[in-house]
Amino acid sequence: MFQANRVKDECVQWIRDFFSENGPDCNAVVGISGGKDSSTVAALCVEALGLPEELIEKTPIDGLSGMTDEENLGFSYQELDRYIRTGMIEDSEKKRRIDRLHDANLFKLQLMPAFDPHIAIRHPECERTGT
Repeated sequence: MFQANRVKDECVQWIRDFFSENGPDCNAVVGISGGKDSSTVAALCVEALGLPEELIEKTPIDGLSGMTDEENLGFSYQELDRYIRTGMIEDSEKKRRIDRLHDANLFKLQLMPAFDPHIAIRHPECERTGT
């Protein structure tokens, strides 16, 4: 049976061992997108290495405008998370903005178009038997 805590503890120990074996000059670079995978990696690294809280709780910025993602979006991640989870948001303008951005990005959830050469592929057994 899958034991999530055991696997988590083993991952944390693996991270600790890696940095212990590779010496004090070994560094970790983790790209944090805010998605599930990078959030999981960040949490494991925090537990294993004791990363400073300000690196984990740092507000995402675009690196270009000097503004935070939340300032650029016009709503906070907390508001977005609550709206996604519950459908509730107090500010009707923010709701319209979130809905508009969601609608504009739905194409990202679709499979990418691919060329279809319209070539019939038959299994060799079908060729042999004529079926």
